[in-house]
Amino acid sequence: MIKKQKKFLDVVLAMSSDYFFAKNSWDNMKWTGSDDKLLFKALTMYDNTTLLCGPGTAETMPSLKHRNVRVVRTKADGWFTANGLLYREMKFKDLPKDKNLIGAKLIGGPNLVEAAIDAGYVRAAYISVINKNLDSGYGKELYQRHFQFCRYKELEFGKAKLRKYKL
Repeated sequence: MIKKQKKFLDVVLAMSSDYFFAKNSWDNMKWTGSDDKLLFKALTMYDNTTLLCGPGTAETMPSLKHRNVRVVRTKADGWFTANGLLYREMKFKDLPKDKNLIGAKLIGGPNLVEAAIDAGYVRAAYISVINKNLDSGYGKELYQRHFQFCRYKELEFGKAKLRKYKL
């Protein structure tokens, strides 16, 4: 009998109105605007404030007060330095073993998020939809494979809409 993996992570992402999650793999996300920044802050400052991301996201992310950022890699050495900050690395396969990650937020990149969804780790996705077309970008396949035909609940916050997908 195969034991079913318990879903334990929440995804927090921003998406353009033409379904891209980033301009490129080193995007600083300034195109998302201030309303999205407030939504991100609200979603990541309470409950479990552990944020999981790939090394590319950590490289472009500013320092975040009151959050515990961990870099997730396929092969981890233990520590990763980005923007002058030292992050604890985790191996992707070890995520379910860490009970402190229940309710942690997975913030990117899109390939890491897709791998977590495919592994059965993700329980919900909070996607801030920004009323802006990027015309090209990164991660559209994630939307097409996992969210395009899913039902969601949506709330409007200024120029951003927050969608909650239950996976």
